[in-house]
Amino acid sequence: MTMIHQKQITRYSMRTTDGQHATIALDIGADSVTFMADSSFGPFCHRWNGTGGNPIPFLRGLRFDDVMQQLRGDASRIFDREAQEKVLQARTITLRRQRKFDAEQARWCFEEVGHVCDARNLDQFWANLFHSDLSLHLFNNCIAGFSAETRAHPHCVDFWDLMWVPLMAQLARDTALATARGEVAA
Repeated sequence: MTMIHQKQITRYSMRTTDGQHATIALDIGADSVTFMADSSFGPFCHRWNGTGGNPIPFLRGLRFDDVMQQLRGDASRIFDREAQEKVLQARTITLRRQRKFDAEQARWCFEEVGHVCDARNLDQFWANLFHSDLSLHLFNNCIAGFSAETRAHPHCVDFWDLMWVPLMAQLARDTALATARGEVAA
């Protein structure tokens, strides 16, 4: 038998002047909160348990990377081609200065960096690197400890700036008003 419990949640409808929108639902417990958003930036959802008391101050204290890692996981970051090219080019320059490459090898590496970094995502970058002789030249086929360059997904940045930050400001106002009315403990 399935038990069904009906609860009230707080729902916020948000719209920016340029037409971006979100419908956000908060299911607030004594020390947990479920955040659900359907937005023009995509869906965002997570349940935080054990917030140490009132979950509103907990939510307001979270940083961008913490929020997006929970709401979107690995999809919160994307491959940064330009940054990756700079890292691999810098490695080539360092090895050339250490005289591990001659000028011809360094030129080849610079050209190959462009091919390897011509990737739509992280998986394709790693596949390109593994199937290229660049990993042999730059890392002696040992890329342990090497990490790909990423940046925040633009939809996550926009959701944060246009929806999360204003929502947290609204929650602060709502909490202050409720505290002033004696409805919640400060």
